[in-house]
Amino acid sequence: MANHTLSYYSVVNEILSRVNDPDGDTYLARAKELTYEGICAMVLSEYGREGYPSLMKSEQISVDEISTEYRVCIAGSDNELTSNVLKIASITDDLIEIEMFEPGTIIEHRYIEIDTDKYNRLNDVDERPFKDEIYYYRQGDYIYFYPHNDMSNQRIIIHYIAAPEEYEYESAIGGVESTELTGLYSLDFLYKVIDYGSGRIRAEQSGE
Repeated sequence: MANHTLSYYSVVNEILSRVNDPDGDTYLARAKELTYEGICAMVLSEYGREGYPSLMKSEQISVDEISTEYRVCIAGSDNELTSNVLKIASITDDLIEIEMFEPGTIIEHRYIEIDTDKYNRLNDVDERPFKDEIYYYRQGDYIYFYPHNDMSNQRIIIHYIAAPEEYEYESAIGGVESTELTGLYSLDFLYKVIDYGSGRIRAEQSGE
């Protein structure tokens, strides 16, 4: 493919071409599915962030108490952010906001991601965070914080990688309209997504 720009339509069609189904009679739905899956897989790998600049976001949020636990919804219908979160890059205090509303009371925290196994060991005093640390972990559509009391009315910035949109092309008079992916993602990233999708279909074709 000689083009230096790639749309969603052309990415899907290139996958179909590589698996000898150019008309999409057999693998069109699968190619669409694997384009989205491939983007997510690449993001969750060690691929550099320069490959997917459109998915990098930072948003300020205030944390409230809900059922004695401090949590933030980061996906689904109750999402408190503008996009569903694929992966949290980091969390920081919004020091400007804190100083504005509570002058002279800034305590800068370090937010450390843990897994649920670590959380279940927090009854052990040796496993608990230091005074300037706050642990967080994801469970379903929420991230939870520990210690809970330290998050009372806390203002934070969540730096995250957003889940990609469900890119779709629509029939239009005179042709096909398709989301332009170049600029949202690097060309190298998109070609690796094509490699991923065509490779998965070839494996399925061979019964692997």
